[in-house]
Amino acid sequence: RNAEVRRVAIERMGHERYLKESKATLVRSDRFGKLWHASAWGERLAFVEVVDATPTPEGTHKTYFLTVPRHLSTPRAAVAWTFGYERFRDYRPVVET
Repeated sequence: RNAEVRRVAIERMGHERYLKESKATLVRSDRFGKLWHASAWGERLAFVEVVDATPTPEGTHKTYFLTVPRHLSTPRAAVAWTFGYERFRDYRPVVET
């Protein structure tokens, strides 16, 4: 139930293995990312998969899985929630940094 422990466990497993072993299902994808539902460690979880717009020094783009409430129905709503927006329509980024 500790989010940091879960994050480290998923990082060590690898995202692909975690998605497979937790029988994650892709709920929806849009330009903001991918919304996943999974069951693991006795919990029903939701994650939004996002790709960092800023490249690493090696030129790659890091992928993150952010835990979000399960009631969110779109990646845009999930990403908006991570920034503190209650209504996804209010989340309208113009520039990514």
